[in-house]
Amino acid sequence: MAKFLFKLQPLLNVRKQVEDMQKNELAKAIRVLNLEKSKLELLNKDLDQCAAGMLREAAAGTCAWKLKEYGSYIPVLNCKIELQEENVNKSQNNVDKEREKLVKAVKERKILDKLKEMRFLEFLKEQDLMERKATDEVAAYKFYEN
Repeated sequence: MAKFLFKLQPLLNVRKQVEDMQKNELAKAIRVLNLEKSKLELLNKDLDQCAAGMLREAAAGTCAWKLKEYGSYIPVLNCKIELQEENVNKSQNNVDKEREKLVKAVKERKILDKLKEMRFLEFLKEQDLMERKATDEVAAYKFYEN
């Protein structure tokens, strides 16, 4: 029996490699996004703690300069939070782009996989036809021999 050869196998191998690279890029982008989200979460917690501390100090009747320190630090934190939200949005956009690239790479690979499968089925049909032909020839030879 002849061996099945898919002429586009090197291209299929390249497409699989591209798909794997895209998976790695997506994973890296997701890690960056999670890191940026955790930074934002820490800044928000810091803001909450600062606001709570300011309320505690005000309720305890602390000096004005301590309240002024809190009052000057909160706008700084808000600015940092805004910048970090921009970073999170940029990271999310990057994740979305990488995901789209991965989907495209998967589609391209699946097209070649489907083509390979179709060609293999054609190959099996041809092999079956050749086997039947050979069997018929053997049967015809034995029939004419008798």
